[in-house]
Amino acid sequence: MFSNSIAAINLYYITSIQTHLKHRHDVEGASNKLLKYIEFSKKISNGKNRLLSGIYDATKLVESKASTKEDYLILEKVFKALVDIDPSLYEARVWLAKSYYYKKQNYNSLLQIDKAIEISPVQDKPYRLGLKMAHEQGDEKLFSF
Repeated sequence: MFSNSIAAINLYYITSIQTHLKHRHDVEGASNKLLKYIEFSKKISNGKNRLLSGIYDATKLVESKASTKEDYLILEKVFKALVDIDPSLYEARVWLAKSYYYKKQNYNSLLQIDKAIEISPVQDKPYRLGLKMAHEQGDEKLFSF
């Protein structure tokens, strides 16, 4: 019964989030719904729980629709909450690094990039973001590193 309830909750949230994205490209509404989803999961259990995979999938969907700097700034709280729940989520770290990058918080962005590389050193996304930051800053030492 509990498993069916979890599946129903996941379906409800993903459907309501899709509604925000399909009809109005409402990233802020989707972000608010994701934050409610995260808060609901915390009421069931602190830390990782069975709802986390649904939250992650829903966040991945919303992030895939994020097309502007503002979208990433809106989603920053969601990305931070995901990293807080599970520090080993590679993509959540990359997303958070992008949010910090857009806020010009380069130190925080580089910390997230470094942690993402520690989690999955063969993935190219964090390296590309780090190279982009180093190039924009004209920091040849960082770029070489």
